[in-house]
Amino acid sequence: KRSDAELVLVKIARALLDGVGVTAEAVEQFEQGPPMETQVNVHAVSPQHEDLVHGDEKQGVDSTRDLRVLIHALFDKFCGKPGGESLPSELGGVFDTIAQGESVALDGIPDEELRIDLENLFVHLGLVKTEIEEEEESEDDDEEVVEGKNDETNCEVTMGYGLPDGDKTELSSTEKKVLTLLEECKRRKSGETSVSNVSNNPLHKEAVKKRPVQGPAIGPFPGDMATNHSLAESSSEDEGPAPVGSDFAKKMRHKHLAPSNEDIQAMAEQRRLQLADVAAGGDGTEIAAAVAGGREEWMVTPGEHDFLKGIKSGGGLKSRQFKNEKTRGDRAFAEAPMNPKMRAEIEAISQAHAEARGPSLMEEHRRKKAEAKEAERMAGAKEWKWSRDKHLDEGRRVDKKALNMIMGGASSLLKEKFHGSF
Repeated sequence: KRSDAELVLVKIARALLDGVGVTAEAVEQFEQGPPMETQVNVHAVSPQHEDLVHGDEKQGVDSTRDLRVLIHALFDKFCGKPGGESLPSELGGVFDTIAQGESVALDGIPDEELRIDLENLFVHLGLVKTEIEEEEESEDDDEEVVEGKNDETNCEVTMGYGLPDGDKTELSSTEKKVLTLLEECKRRKSGETSVSNVSNNPLHKEAVKKRPVQGPAIGPFPGDMATNHSLAESSSEDEGPAPVGSDFAKKMRHKHLAPSNEDIQAMAEQRRLQLADVAAGGDGTEIAAAVAGGREEWMVTPGEHDFLKGIKSGGGLKSRQFKNEKTRGDRAFAEAPMNPKMRAEIEAISQAHAEARGPSLMEEHRRKKAEAKEAERMAGAKEWKWSRDKHLDEGRRVDKKALNMIMGGASSLLKEKFHGSF
């Protein structure tokens, strides 16, 4: 038990030292000292150069720690503002873009304070401000091209921050700082709040507490491969539906089919109506069917219909009468009487319109055709032209008076000899 307690104390002390920046690897390197080649080189150089070398190493460690302190201070500063929770993820994307060798512009950030802080941070990292050219197509495509001007696209110059292009040592140092901040953004996004030179040992991961997340969780960072795929799947889908007839299925069925307060009230109302129907002399089945949503008796039982009774109830058979009348062109409704003064005014307007308009083509054609027929008839008046409509019964008409004189009393004599209704 004593050894276990001592081991726990050692682990706690190690985690606390990791929290303040004193890692186990740094302690081991300090105890072991520099390698033999480094020792030989150190002894070979002057004491002033030795102090300069140790000073550069110490300055590199301090600068890395300062960068982590700065980035976490920036996160804490804007944590309470709208959109502050997504700041680690967004800055992680920015640093990832810069690490890939591209430039990032800060002109589109609406928060002026955040933009100024990021500019100061980029300057502290050693990033260089360069020009970013964004090509935009010309909108005046329909205008004519003016002589002396080229049809080149309009270029807008935007300033952005990127890695330096000069010395390789400076480039590698700046890139290392950017990757350090990218790692801190990932840790802050995952919930870790340590600002020290944290290693990937399991003791530190157990000691560091996760930060509670308020609201919906942010999606995984694109560069972070450690994603939890189990959150996207449902355990109920993995298990599947319960087999029919099993105890679990019966429990779920009773759980889902438990009557609610509305169902209980509906059942009580149905029972009350059934009792009232039975008290009135009925059997209560129709009420139960109506309340339960079923069909009543008049819907199920077919009715009786007698064809002859239906005919007699309608007044008996009547012969149909047909009228051989043409109703084409008749108005469906009678015209309302119009004021004579208004009618005369309408007719005058119609006549003036017809006179001003002149005859239509059809009217002109009919007039010319009638005039041609009349001229042809007058030109050939001496010649006899037979017309069926005009000359078929011409000269064959019999005068009724002359017919009665000729027949005399033949009609009375015929009636005496022949019997009939004619």
